[in-house]
Amino acid sequence: MNRRDFIEKSFFASLSTLVLGACTSSEKKEAPKQATEPPQESIQQEATPVGTPEATATESPTPAPAKKESVKYVDPQNKMAVNLKYVEDAKNADPALRIKRGDVEGKDQLCSNCSFYTPEAGKTYGKCTLLPDGYVPAKGWCSTWAKKV
Repeated sequence: MNRRDFIEKSFFASLSTLVLGACTSSEKKEAPKQATEPPQESIQQEATPVGTPEATATESPTPAPAKKESVKYVDPQNKMAVNLKYVEDAKNADPALRIKRGDVEGKDQLCSNCSFYTPEAGKTYGKCTLLPDGYVPAKGWCSTWAKKV
């Protein structure tokens, strides 16, 4: 099979999948929504114990877990994270890798003082330009640490 045949067959296979997906009934489309809703309810139930008047009267316990759940952190097992030797807490990094860079000792290198890190306002996490799939904790570290100027 040559390249042109492969691309043509792949196109038609994708097209047929789209057509079949568009032809499904609304009942089948609703089923996955129902499957995703119960875990959200169970998270809320864990955050506020059922039947406790104190838990339902206070507003602060409910929003905190929701905010925590809404933050998507970089998975340390992500291929890029593994290659960069990324850890969520710099204390867990291999000491042999945390060498002095410039005038900064390895023990003082954190995501929060790295040039690739952009903090989120008022948060203990931020974005890393090398790991764009989520947020990284300010106390994290990776082998590409570079002093913020």
